[in-house]
Amino acid sequence: VNTGGGVARRSGPPNSGMEALILASDIINRVTEYLIAVMMGTMTIIIALQVFTRYVLSDSLTWTEEIGRYLMIWICFLGSAMALKYGEHISVTFIEERLPPRIRQGVGFVIALTVLAFFALATWEGVLMTIQVSEQQAPATWINMAWAYSCIPVGCFFMMIHSLAHLLQHRGNPVPVASSGERPL
Repeated sequence: VNTGGGVARRSGPPNSGMEALILASDIINRVTEYLIAVMMGTMTIIIALQVFTRYVLSDSLTWTEEIGRYLMIWICFLGSAMALKYGEHISVTFIEERLPPRIRQGVGFVIALTVLAFFALATWEGVLMTIQVSEQQAPATWINMAWAYSCIPVGCFFMMIHSLAHLLQHRGNPVPVASSGERPL
């Protein structure tokens, strides 16, 4: 069964921690795709409403710009996780490509560990930052700012799961790039 991550696996319940992690990564990615679609649709409607009220009714709504901004930030963090899953982040590989295969795999493994450590740290710092702003409210909507800032730990946690799944699945080899037929959005 191919679940969009570029690797076919057998059907049925996972029988190991690695398979469970890969399945979790695939599920997170699928949910992320739908969340992004809903958020983009919502943001489009809100921004269109803002344009209509500002230029047609000459009286803008105070909350639309703020909600649109927070939706865009969430979309960026969730989209980054999705791009990482599909191997679509920009990378500089001209030095790595010139290395012998065995050294290239070792370098890839070290890079994967470094990326994993970065996302773990960013998740932790994002949680701390979210807690720190939990008493603040957005000026126009009075939304608790923890909702806006929580995109940092959520997005970084998803990227950490995808990175760990890739590390276990490919053992330091480059992330396989999905073909256009595998990307539903």
